[in-house]
Amino acid sequence: MEISANSSLKRIGRIVLCFVIAAGLVLPSAPTAGAVSFTKNKPKGLMATAVKQKAAITWEPVSGAEWYAVYESVAGGGFKVVKRTKKRKIVRSGLRKGKEYAYYVVAYRKVSGKTQRSQQSKIAETTVPRRAKSTLKNFLRTAKAPIGSTMYIYGGGWNIWQHSAGKQSRKTGLDPEWRRFKNKQNKKYNYARHLYRTGKGLDCTGFLGWCVYNTMNTANGKSGYVWFSGKVGKNLAAKGFGKWTKKSRVKSHKPGDVMSGHGHVWIVVGDCSDGSTVLVHSSPPGVRLAGTPSRTGKKNSQAAKLARKYMKAYYPGWYKMFPNVYTKKNYRTYYGRMRWYSSVLEDPDGYRKMNAKQVLLDLFGDPDAKDEPAEPSEPVTPTDPTDPADPGQTDPADPANPTDPTDPTDPTDPGQTDDQGGAQDQGGQTGQ
Repeated sequence: MEISANSSLKRIGRIVLCFVIAAGLVLPSAPTAGAVSFTKNKPKGLMATAVKQKAAITWEPVSGAEWYAVYESVAGGGFKVVKRTKKRKIVRSGLRKGKEYAYYVVAYRKVSGKTQRSQQSKIAETTVPRRAKSTLKNFLRTAKAPIGSTMYIYGGGWNIWQHSAGKQSRKTGLDPEWRRFKNKQNKKYNYARHLYRTGKGLDCTGFLGWCVYNTMNTANGKSGYVWFSGKVGKNLAAKGFGKWTKKSRVKSHKPGDVMSGHGHVWIVVGDCSDGSTVLVHSSPPGVRLAGTPSRTGKKNSQAAKLARKYMKAYYPGWYKMFPNVYTKKNYRTYYGRMRWYSSVLEDPDGYRKMNAKQVLLDLFGDPDAKDEPAEPSEPVTPTDPTDPADPGQTDPADPANPTDPTDPTDPTDPGQTDDQGGAQDQGGQTGQ
């Protein structure tokens, strides 16, 4: 009987395999697609927010991760592990007043007895206040965190059934669902098709309330700060956070100012010499930087150019889909102002004396020389060797039906728009 060459090779291969198995040898296996993707992946959405002498460090999950290591640096020193946890949040306490803390996170898992390590996250920084609740820069760092990853959702951030701040706006950190939802969208995104899908993103008041909550709290489930847009500034002032100035008396802006009117709320990043203002807000299609017209009404103002420059450099995927950075003309005159008291948000960085360009440079870095931070060397033995079986900091769970008794208003119509029209303020007036 004639035997083909292929049949002979197959028979020889089987014989060799039998010898290998009998000898107890292990053939090397090619890495699986999952293993490769895990080691190349990294935690996203890292936030570090100091409130008094505590700091909440939160991040979004890495698929397949079994635990995380949190690395900390104090005042520019070397990084070291301060926590290993299966959770996606830790709370650091007893921090040193006036010091800058930096954090990054790495995900880990075990496969066939071997530990795999993800790439490190981006570095998040926060400043521990000396006397106040937090700092102005921390507030703007918080406002910056959802840019480019959170869509505008009409009613997002609200508990529309109990007339108050919803679960998402009373929780520290970025909700992973916001990014998941954003990643499914394209340049044709229409918020009107997603009304009241409150867990998918934030509207303008939900975004502002989430920013304030994350600046004031390290635990979940406390009273929130979401109201009708026309009441936001006044209500924050009534809580003793700052001074309210009605719109007819507003002549200028300072970084961190909360601008509030019927139809919309937004946060000031800084003013420009042509009278325009760079701001951050949630407006269709989502959370982004924008620039008002100049005092002479020029649409492509200094602020608009700055907003475009930073969105294009730091959020290129978002900018490619949604390049609009403009606002309506009345942003300069229509909104009242809530300015933070320094006893609530102190300003050790001197932001109130900076213009928009200086603030953006300090918050983001130089977009003309944008470069990722160098990865720190692998830290030494962790200072906290806790078993990651349950090592994370505890955090009160969100109530099943959260309420905020200080906010009895009915958010029947809680979303607002500004420069793309359509939605109305909860009070029934069109966005300005």
